[in-house]
Amino acid sequence: MRQIQLQAVQLEHFRSFVKPSTIQFNDPPGLKLISGRNEVEPRLGANGAGKSSLWDAVCWGLYGTSIKGLRTSDLVSGPSHWDRSIGPVGAARQIEVWVKLEIDGEAKTIHRTGPPGRLLIDDQPVEQIDVDRLVGLSRARFLNSVVFGQAVPLFVDLPIPARGDLLDEVLDLELWMRAADRTQFFVKAEDGKLAKLRLELARQQGRLESVPDIAELARQGREWDDARDARLGALQARLEGVEAERAALPVPRETEAATLTTKLANARDRHRRQVERSGTYQRRAAVLRSEIAKLRESVEFFNTNEVCPVCAQPMSRQFIGRHLMEISTEEAAKIEELEGLNGHIRTSHEREAALLRAVDAAQGEMMLAEGERRANEVNQKAKEAEAQDLQRQISRCRAEVNPYDGMRMQSEELKTLLELDIAQKQDAEATLVGRLADLNYWRNGFRKVRLFCLENVLAELSVATRNSLMALGLIDWRIAFKTATETRSGTVKLGVQVDVQPPQRSAGRFDVLSGGEGQRARLAGSLGLASLVQRWAGVQWRLEVWDEPTAWLSEEGVANLLDALAERAQVSGKAIYVVDHRALMHGSFDKVMTIVKDATGSFVEA
Repeated sequence: MRQIQLQAVQLEHFRSFVKPSTIQFNDPPGLKLISGRNEVEPRLGANGAGKSSLWDAVCWGLYGTSIKGLRTSDLVSGPSHWDRSIGPVGAARQIEVWVKLEIDGEAKTIHRTGPPGRLLIDDQPVEQIDVDRLVGLSRARFLNSVVFGQAVPLFVDLPIPARGDLLDEVLDLELWMRAADRTQFFVKAEDGKLAKLRLELARQQGRLESVPDIAELARQGREWDDARDARLGALQARLEGVEAERAALPVPRETEAATLTTKLANARDRHRRQVERSGTYQRRAAVLRSEIAKLRESVEFFNTNEVCPVCAQPMSRQFIGRHLMEISTEEAAKIEELEGLNGHIRTSHEREAALLRAVDAAQGEMMLAEGERRANEVNQKAKEAEAQDLQRQISRCRAEVNPYDGMRMQSEELKTLLELDIAQKQDAEATLVGRLADLNYWRNGFRKVRLFCLENVLAELSVATRNSLMALGLIDWRIAFKTATETRSGTVKLGVQVDVQPPQRSAGRFDVLSGGEGQRARLAGSLGLASLVQRWAGVQWRLEVWDEPTAWLSEEGVANLLDALAERAQVSGKAIYVVDHRALMHGSFDKVMTIVKDATGSFVEA
């Protein structure tokens, strides 16, 4: 167990300690008294002299706050405490506290300043956790085993939950609750995973149930194949019929078309030649008619004229008659020839009309044959297009894929995957359930270990408190400590119930005791807890401070308390300091330290 001795405290600008002050504490074991004298306000006596400020400085130097939790800005010396000989009023101030310790024979100095805050151990910058490790006590442990501050609630004064919290901290039982809480964190995480997994499992099972029936898809696939085969057979039958109809269509004959063409050409040629012949007749008839007209003009001339138009000689009757005879003969011949031509012309026209009818007949015959040929071509093309369309339909029909085959294969694949995934999730679910069972076992186990440790601690505290009760004059008194309890739901109800059992009276709470009885019982509980805390922490501070512990005590009670503390100092090897103005006349003190406050601030009287 580490031995820790407070050697000295050096402070400056800390509350009423304005000037640099050093207080030595390297005293041998025994009971010490710290008294005070307020020369600034004498009517206050020892109050306000700075007795408690000294221990606030120790607490601040170690943990950064005063005993009551005041911050640095609340502790720095104010202007009224400033010595003008040191510096001007209103200048910046900074608290400085050196706590000098001897730990297992080795000197250590903790130096804290602020503001701004700075923390050193042997002039090396450190963190608060380094100080806690060095002194072996957290702030809560320190204030419940080394320094018991003025007007600070003692252990039994705390509310029931706060007692449990304090024991958890000072005895480090919170370790088990942290372990339980940490396990609970994993329990919640695993519960969340399990809930999520079960939700996914239910979703996958729902998907599996919604997978189409594979047997039904197979039946529908067979029906689809049968329907396709029926459509394919119908298309092939139609194609065969169209091919037969196409084969039955007449085939155009090239010789017949050539014959009709030749026939039409011959008819047109005969008609052309007949038209030419008729034209020859008509032209000759026109010539004859012109000649006959000229002959008739000559007859008219001879009948009306007697002078020759050429030589202008008179013409005789014989000459005129002879010429008229010649003209008449020639005219008759031409008329006769014209009449013959007119007969030929009529016959030629009749022949021409007949030949034209023959041309029209040949042309009509040829047009009829061409129409039949074209109609035949149209029918051939229509049947060919119909046959090609049927062949395409047959190809498409043969190329069609049975949709039910794909659906069946997809359903089989999906069902296999879902069944595999469900099996894996069920395995994971079983694993999580097992892990949750293990975690719940450990969570409850950590809580039970914490309860077990707390029960053992409270049993030790009961023994230590019983001895303190006797030393403080409460003979045959008992203080019972009841630990936290576990509810039916598995949660832990924190707190420590404290009952006082006076002799020949029923157990009850502290508030039913008189002021003096209650104070003695409170001090007995704190004395027992102080020893317990340091034993569990593995350290022994050779210092203990009780600030104003005699409240509510009678003179006999004060004497009992101081005797008990004096004996405690000798048995434990501690220097126990009592800060109290009511204990001045007690003879158990082997040292009295007086703190004086004057206009320059507080200091220890030499």
